[in-house]
Amino acid sequence: MNVLVLLASAAASAILLAAAAEKIRAPRALAETLRLLDVQERIVPAGVACVIAAEVAVAIAILFRPDSTVTQGALVALAAAFAAAGLRALRRGEQIPCSCFGTSRIAYLGRPQLWFFAFFAGVAVLLRFGVPPVRGAVLFAAVSLIVAVVAAWRVWSARAEARGDRRSAEEMYVWLPSH
Repeated sequence: MNVLVLLASAAASAILLAAAAEKIRAPRALAETLRLLDVQERIVPAGVACVIAAEVAVAIAILFRPDSTVTQGALVALAAAFAAAGLRALRRGEQIPCSCFGTSRIAYLGRPQLWFFAFFAGVAVLLRFGVPPVRGAVLFAAVSLIVAVVAAWRVWSARAEARGDRRSAEEMYVWLPSH
């Protein structure tokens, strides 16, 4: 059970930290999502800041205070807010771009947020009945490393794709007339 709690808490924290990092990188995507969800324009900037801060705070709390009722409640509350956004999009029948992970992935609000709610609620239940055998700075370092490796992998993949595009363009230069 301790290993399951460790893996679940590390995964939840990594997901939240990665999502927050992407939102910090491209906050306009979240702002646009909030506008499409009919959030009043005057509170959109505060909403963006609150979402990012909540994701970071909950992710860190999972790593350092997983046994806290506040941590577990905050995790469920954050997941419920995301699920509410997904439900709103489903009810309206509109494809509202999801800025869950910034602009790096094109997705829409809806069922994925409901699945994330189930996952995060399950993590909160696991944390209620068990504590990860490793926590604190060691787990924070491990999760941060995982997030960094995933980000580096995406950068490396984008680099490879860009290289292919550049090579394709260079091949076309042969066929273009020179002036």
